[in-house]
Amino acid sequence: MTVPVVVLSGIDPVLLEVAGGALLVDLPGAVLLRHEVDARSGRLRRVLGDLGGVQEDQRIDLSDGCAGCATTSHTVHDLATLVRHRRSGPPTAVVVQLPVGAAPLGLAGQLDTASLAAELGVHLAAVVSLVDLDRAVADLLGTALMADHDRQLCPTDARSVSHALSAQLTPADLVLTSGGSPTGRALVDQLRAADSERADLLHAGPESLLRRHRRPGTAARRADLRELPAGAPTQDGGIWTITLRSRRPLHPQRWRLIAESLHDAPVRSRGCFALPTRPEQSCAWDAAGGQLLVRGLGGWDGAPARTQLSFTGVQGERPRITAAFERALLTDDELAAHPRAWSDVDDGLDPWLGLREQVV
Repeated sequence: MTVPVVVLSGIDPVLLEVAGGALLVDLPGAVLLRHEVDARSGRLRRVLGDLGGVQEDQRIDLSDGCAGCATTSHTVHDLATLVRHRRSGPPTAVVVQLPVGAAPLGLAGQLDTASLAAELGVHLAAVVSLVDLDRAVADLLGTALMADHDRQLCPTDARSVSHALSAQLTPADLVLTSGGSPTGRALVDQLRAADSERADLLHAGPESLLRRHRRPGTAARRADLRELPAGAPTQDGGIWTITLRSRRPLHPQRWRLIAESLHDAPVRSRGCFALPTRPEQSCAWDAAGGQLLVRGLGGWDGAPARTQLSFTGVQGERPRITAAFERALLTDDELAAHPRAWSDVDDGLDPWLGLREQVV
């Protein structure tokens, strides 16, 4: 019998404390493994407790390392200790409360590995994201930085609030919400995974988390930018989503037209794209809060190269984005050019996608 693990993430410290406490109360025999980051001192605080009180309170020097990576590595070690070497016996469940702003995918991805889960004697029951619906539009589409709210994970953390919250929302099995904004609710529903659930934080029935039947690898599958769900354009509560697809690559310079169309737009976008200069490489597109992340995703896993980007926003930005997307695609003449015509073109993306020679 394996011990269920619930991974809890959010950008609001108050919501994290409320949710962590609620889960501890509603899951008899559970323990809470809570993490906090002091970016100024460079320390990670780790607190282990249950309804009887605090059992351990430790401060870990990050030594300029990544707080998210440190949380993952220490948690994996802690889970093994809790399950196998805890004096009072294994807990009925472990709630892992991540530091404010930390992404759950690293830890969830490790626990989703069947071999590691079996070795630890645990299984990942649910990845939970916390969202304040009354602030959802500002938090998911705005340009504020985590540092503006003193919630960065390290002194060099330059992420926007939108990027931080989006990275928590994408892999979540369950989104627990507070507030009652219908626009915020519509935005969360369009950005969360299609096979996830949303519930009110105060009426969620946390005990149901332990009865979830999730497939291993779910978190990584949801985060794979090459696998956007198919669907018609949607609009609800003033929030719209469109997904633009093409078998054509983006032009190695004109792809920036799409980025420019999003510069001052309240839009969240994600997906993958192909480049004629890198025919074997799939490229990630992840834009939120005025920040665009471009990185290599490896190959196409046997599927045809493609460009597919999903945009979710508010207000009338769709025509401008659609026009920029169409202009950024290769024209018929450019597409017909022999691949060798692109071999000497410098796309300027080596710092983000790697050296072309190494990639190919």
